[in-house]
Amino acid sequence: MASFGGYADLRHVIRYTTTGVHGFGQARYVQLQEEYNRWKLLALLAGFVQSPADRRLLEELARRKLNNPGASVGELTAPLGQDGQPVLALALNHDEGAVDQLLAHLPPGALEVIDRLSPLTVVPRLSGRLLIVHGAEDRTIPFTQSPRLAEAAGPRARLAILRSFQHAGPDRLWHSLGQRVVDGWRLVGIADDLLDL
Repeated sequence: MASFGGYADLRHVIRYTTTGVHGFGQARYVQLQEEYNRWKLLALLAGFVQSPADRRLLEELARRKLNNPGASVGELTAPLGQDGQPVLALALNHDEGAVDQLLAHLPPGALEVIDRLSPLTVVPRLSGRLLIVHGAEDRTIPFTQSPRLAEAAGPRARLAILRSFQHAGPDRLWHSLGQRVVDGWRLVGIADDLLDL
């Protein structure tokens, strides 16, 4: 099994998407994330809202913000009812300390699905090797998700964090030739492992 820029725990990804905070072990990071992911999150969570009217409002709000981040959406938030308000509150949140409470107030079934879609609990039961690669500059899925996967897989995992990569490819920022060579060597090692499978 291979993962490039993948996630381990969606609760942690939601924390990062809304606050920019992520971590692994004792390390804590505050990193610039892509703001449009906030609206992608809202679009996904809107499907759990039971009220058809609130669901439509949230879907339209997410659509507008994804098309134009500066779009005015006040007329969509004002009539939002009790079903939709917790979802919007989570999507708009910037406070790390509020995430757990906001997650707890999501519509029925949402957290169960979020947890089922998080591979962290499944990885220890996999029998094969796990090749994991992640860009340290990833602003969509924080790179700390990959060490979580590797830890859960134990000795069957090979992890490479690439300093000059974003989510799905090289970072546009200039990196030293030395860093690019190191990242290239890490990729060759992963490819070698892949060919040995």
